[in-house]
Amino acid sequence: GIVSVLNANIRGLAVALNAIADKKQTQAS
Repeated sequence: GIVSVLNANIRGLAVALNAIADKKQTQAS
């Protein structure tokens, strides 16, 4: 349903943000 799609989108955004944060951390160090 719609809720499942929204949850999947939020999960995808969280994964993307975590990946960006990891890249920034590796660049900083």
